[in-house]
Amino acid sequence: MALLAIGALVFFPQHSFPEHLSAAVSAIAAPLGQTGYLFVLLGTLACLAGASVETMLSGGYNLCQFYSLPWGKNHKARDVPVFTLSWMGMLVVAALLALSGFDPLKLVNISVVFGMVVMPLTYYPIMRVAMDRAS
Repeated sequence: MALLAIGALVFFPQHSFPEHLSAAVSAIAAPLGQTGYLFVLLGTLACLAGASVETMLSGGYNLCQFYSLPWGKNHKARDVPVFTLSWMGMLVVAALLALSGFDPLKLVNISVVFGMVVMPLTYYPIMRVAMDRAS
């Protein structure tokens, strides 16, 4: 709620709707001076890096759990090679997407559309098992 309130206080008076991260960072950091700008940039970097690492590890966990393979960030890389290669592969794919200039929001829109198409098909097996009186 605090972020929404701060965003409204900063952007609404300027009639500004930042569509890029750089515009949001500049508008928030401008009143804070050079030191504040540095803190905002470091905070943004920490948030983006944390989200990236969490997404890569989550993809590796999901892949390894689905195929019943050993996984975990607390293991040595040679003990969990598929997990290590999968999250590193996700890093490479993400970097290539970012460097290609592809708009990530288009990818999100495409995945949401496909998710809506597939979602009803995922409910059928769950409902079938739930109706089975023997289990």
